[in-house]
Amino acid sequence: LSVYLRDRLCLAPVSLDACGLALQALGRPEPGGHAPEVFKVRPEDSLARAARKVLAQQLLKVRANAEGTLLDLDPEYLHDMRVATRRMRSALKLFAPALGPQRALALRLELGWLAGLLGQVRDLDVFIAGLRDQSGRLGDAARVAGALEAELWARRGPARKSLVAGLETKRFASLLVRLETLARSRPPRRPQGMAAQRADGVGPLLLRQAHKRVVKQGRSTVPASGSPGEAATRPAALHRLRILFKRLRYASEFFAPAMGKRIE
Repeated sequence: LSVYLRDRLCLAPVSLDACGLALQALGRPEPGGHAPEVFKVRPEDSLARAARKVLAQQLLKVRANAEGTLLDLDPEYLHDMRVATRRMRSALKLFAPALGPQRALALRLELGWLAGLLGQVRDLDVFIAGLRDQSGRLGDAARVAGALEAELWARRGPARKSLVAGLETKRFASLLVRLETLARSRPPRRPQGMAAQRADGVGPLLLRQAHKRVVKQGRSTVPASGSPGEAATRPAALHRLRILFKRLRYASEFFAPAMGKRIE
């Protein structure tokens, strides 16, 4: 049948699954799409221009995944939207000197609100998927996993309801407009200080600073020795280390197109 369709009807085979074909037919992007080349940071870009390009990249991903998240088409839409939100928060912190510290902070706080809504549902999706993966190995205890999964689904309903309500508010629409306005704004004609430096020159400096913060936090995050005080603070220290690692990773991704092999 495949040969007949190919040779007689000139239908080319495709590698997409049923979901991918349906989304393609509807003209909707699949989750995980790449940002256009125009938004990639170039070596000659000033830090001020690079910052706006990075924001535009991640804002595009938020917009592209918002509808799939609202309709609950696939967990990956929510995942990609959450990751793009995280990257924007990281970019606003990293590029604050080139974007305006007060403006960047205000947008980071609003994105924190959005990240909280996305995170509540995404965490439950991860737990549910993990339980399903493990249920086949649990034998008689699989019924316990089934009961836990049912409880997680029960919690997901209210969390998703809150997420949908948040995405349909004027607050979310206003946040997108504010981010769009900043991403599309022209860099200053005569930027000052770090904002005026080329991306391939200032990138290594910012990456070294991010790396130092990771190393410093890693050295202070030691295994708990058993004392109540250390045991209580260790999870917070590990969480802080995880955040710093993510910021270093995101910064590396932002500057990778401008730095080329030097990023290695």
